[in-house]
Amino acid sequence: EGEPRLVEAVLAMFVELEADPTAHGPFARCVLRVLSVVGLAPRLSACVGCGRAPEPRQAALFDPGRGGIVCRACGGGPLRLSGPARAWMMEAQGELEGTLPIDRADLSDVESAIDAFVKRHVRS
Repeated sequence: EGEPRLVEAVLAMFVELEADPTAHGPFARCVLRVLSVVGLAPRLSACVGCGRAPEPRQAALFDPGRGGIVCRACGGGPLRLSGPARAWMMEAQGELEGTLPIDRADLSDVESAIDAFVKRHVRS
């Protein structure tokens, strides 16, 4: 069956690009929305090991292989997400309200995390 939320995610990306062709992040936001709709989104709100939930805008260590953020007590992760990058990803997945801006440095971290996550969990 068709999934209208997937179409909405792609259309939202095009609307963002039409409004500002130099916008940072429309494709990354779309990928995160699609992953969320299909139930494959990375876990960003709490540690995948122990469930400890840091503040939404707090930096965190990300482990693509484990599927999300991992606190230091549970071993951490190889990638660091700044607070703004993590909050932006959570917003893109629908876990936070609003539309947050993102700068190039944070977007680079987001794209690295998405790329590593997708390679680990989506590709066959």
